[in-house]
Amino acid sequence: MPDAVQYRDPNQPRSELKGPGSPSNNDETDDIIKLVLDLYEQGSEARKGYDSSWDKRLDYYEGRQWSSDKRPSYKSRPVHNIIRSTIQSQLPLLTDNRPGFNVTPREPQDFSFSQIVGEVVEAWWDNSEMQHTIVQVLFDSMLYDAGILKVTWDIEAELGLGDIKCEVVDPRDIYVPYGAVDFDHDCPWVIHKATKTVGELKRRFPEFAEKIRPDSKSTDNNNNKAISQDIQLVSPTDKKGNNDVSTANGADQRKTATVYELWIRDDTIDEIKLADNDNNTMMKKKYPLGRLITILPFSKVLLQDVPVPYMHGKWPFVRFVDMLLPRSFWGEGEVASLMDQQVIINKIIANILDYMTLMSNPIWISEAGNGVNPDKLTNAISAIIQTASGKKDTIKRDIPPALQSGMVEILQVFMRQAETVSGSTDVTQGRNPTGVSAAAAIQSLQEASQTRIRLKERNLATSLSQLGNQIVALMMQYYTEPRVVKIVGKDSDWPKYFDFYVSRLDDDKIQYIRRAYKYDPNIESYIPGEYETGEPTAGIFDVKVLSGTSLPFAKTQRANVAFRLFDSKAIDIEELLDALDWPNKDKVMERMGTTGEAQPTEGEMPVGQSGPRGALAPAGAGVTQ
Repeated sequence: MPDAVQYRDPNQPRSELKGPGSPSNNDETDDIIKLVLDLYEQGSEARKGYDSSWDKRLDYYEGRQWSSDKRPSYKSRPVHNIIRSTIQSQLPLLTDNRPGFNVTPREPQDFSFSQIVGEVVEAWWDNSEMQHTIVQVLFDSMLYDAGILKVTWDIEAELGLGDIKCEVVDPRDIYVPYGAVDFDHDCPWVIHKATKTVGELKRRFPEFAEKIRPDSKSTDNNNNKAISQDIQLVSPTDKKGNNDVSTANGADQRKTATVYELWIRDDTIDEIKLADNDNNTMMKKKYPLGRLITILPFSKVLLQDVPVPYMHGKWPFVRFVDMLLPRSFWGEGEVASLMDQQVIINKIIANILDYMTLMSNPIWISEAGNGVNPDKLTNAISAIIQTASGKKDTIKRDIPPALQSGMVEILQVFMRQAETVSGSTDVTQGRNPTGVSAAAAIQSLQEASQTRIRLKERNLATSLSQLGNQIVALMMQYYTEPRVVKIVGKDSDWPKYFDFYVSRLDDDKIQYIRRAYKYDPNIESYIPGEYETGEPTAGIFDVKVLSGTSLPFAKTQRANVAFRLFDSKAIDIEELLDALDWPNKDKVMERMGTTGEAQPTEGEMPVGQSGPRGALAPAGAGVTQ
């Protein structure tokens, strides 16, 4: 396996890297740069059918839906933002419930190991504030046609101990080939375009500090057709100054440069000599897990060309889609299907408002020479208009006819159509549907309205499972030094702590080492226990996501079903409390008897019985004299 020290994600510094990962300036370097630029063009062409309206979609979500330079100033510009309300009503439903990661072993003897890994994943999820990250990536999937997460190893995290880094990538900076369906399906390469400050790049690639320069202001980062033709790269600047990392000008350090990062499958074969006296050789892949190339396209600089270090063998990206499109990498977001409806609704409302304005302020018709100054015609209350003698009939209002009755009905038709397209109705937003009062009818509507949300939830669960598999694989590869894991349960007064790390053995096996801490209430401190070591294993696990929709009525339905099952003795009290998501469940269970019935508190104890802590009943109560 390639050594991780040879890898440098542009997000990670590796100033100690010398040798195999350091590219040299020669014809081969030019060929590598041309390869990246050619693939970038291919990715741009493959995406053209999807990204034409991406920038416009963000404007529509933020309410910028009228072009100010085309509409007269006296015309109204109302925005009834159905796009924003649709996204904001669906995001909470998909993200309110925290997903549960069920880590299952591939081998039966790894069950206890999988339980520990599950706890470590849960702790990492909390520490990394992944609930916020998931909201961001789902927002991208609804606004654009996919949301992208990048999962890498950050060597600077945890005070140099290192940890997994999961960040949201702008979908507009991801390029994949024709025919790609997902990052792990028919996707031989991926390009991630990023913008970094010059100072940051010089710190991470100090050996190329003199060659790292900011992009020129005239450089169009979205049009690189001229770049890939015989590597005719545009020089970002004609000035050559002191580019030393420590002494470069501060303003120059804050300027930015575009970086292309190519992850590609490469079948290059190396011939390796065997350690024997017969000079035998063997053929071996040079990049068994893939190849990573990083360049500055506008400065003609190859920053690195190294093997991919991640042993899981996947690209470090996870795709989230709102709605799947068959045989397509890019899905379909909420905004794309609502933009036409949004334009029509805005125009109808604008016409109604403009007509109402015209009715309340009709046009003046004033005959020339009647002595009336048009500039003094206002809508002021009790205004006095003076005309020349005998000219009072030469000025009047041109009152328009009443608003057509069908205008409001047309608006309602398009509003209902927008609800049908988006699936965001009164029921999904927690409101009673208009004109429906029967409980059975409302329940039927509730069941029908869950269909789309459940489909989106299944898409989310699939992506989260892919994310969980990469997280666990990185933990098994890089969690090789002791680290403290904290588990905070909502039912516990004190968090649970334990040390955890994995040890890699010579036969490609690993074993976990764990030490639990026990809280001693007498000294109000945690006491470390003994280290426990697991059996050698391959360390391969499957991750499934357990999640459920958080629709308001879905929670009520789940609670009602749980009570019916409990009454019929199909489930016990603990399962009922889990279904209700009851707070302090563990404490409630401690107060429960072996019969599964709640034990009353001291003040509620039956006569003649002692309280939960052995307290006696009140004196004389229930005692025969």
